[in-house]
Amino acid sequence: MTQFHVYPIPNGGPTMKTQIDISEMRMLIVSPSAVARLMLSRILEGLQCLTDQAATPKEARSWLDQAATEKREFAVVLIDSPSPEADLLEILGPEEESADLPRPSFVVLTSAVEEWTTDSLRKAGFAAALAKPCSERQMLHCLQSAVATSESEAQASQIRVLIADDSHVNRLVATRTLLRLGYTVESVCNGLEAVEYHRDNDYDVILMDCEMPEMDGFEATRRIRSGAVHPDIPIIALTGSDSDHGREACIRAGMNAHIKKPVEAEVIRAAIEDWVGRESHNSQSLQQKSL
Repeated sequence: MTQFHVYPIPNGGPTMKTQIDISEMRMLIVSPSAVARLMLSRILEGLQCLTDQAATPKEARSWLDQAATEKREFAVVLIDSPSPEADLLEILGPEEESADLPRPSFVVLTSAVEEWTTDSLRKAGFAAALAKPCSERQMLHCLQSAVATSESEAQASQIRVLIADDSHVNRLVATRTLLRLGYTVESVCNGLEAVEYHRDNDYDVILMDCEMPEMDGFEATRRIRSGAVHPDIPIIALTGSDSDHGREACIRAGMNAHIKKPVEAEVIRAAIEDWVGRESHNSQSLQQKSL
């Protein structure tokens, strides 16, 4: 029996048991094979989906551009046997160019599905992988999962995250990780800017590096906690050390959680979901966490 692997749906999102109605949803098939495009379109039409086809990543990009203009977004893009990052990069283009494009879920179709892990799917930008050949039922389950992932990320996009880190590389890595998770992100390079940005903007959570020039994360956290603007905002420490001493310093400063760099996607997602939305984030009344 053909197996298929589905990227896990984010915590708090719909599950595979959720019967998501995908009928009338618009799907884009990307494959260099006319036969494969025909077979996939027949399966999708059997599921009552609307389909368009592209033979190359460049054609797929044109379809997404047109979808953005016409406000007729694709729910899912199915890419047949891709060279993962290369194909997606060609479809989406540079980040600054693709920021306003509709962001459907991307599904990889492959005869070597066992080679895809959760981590490789996430890094490549795919929501799911489906083995070829596939049945209509397998396609349905895969698409339902991919759409559920997209809906969960849409909810995440309402959460605004501020990153404070003096390292350009660390900011870039953390920003891309959070954007892939669906969050809205801004970044600053020291604690003083973090205090100012927090005062002038409405963020849901701050990721705070501990060691920064001009003002470190500890002092920035103390100033935010003693200020008049949202003093109980969740502040998650980003640090290169996971020692007890470092954790205690974070707690004393008023931080809510402690994450060791480099930032891992699932760890930071869990921390944000754990703290955002609580009725109170007062560091004196909540048990601190080290992740």
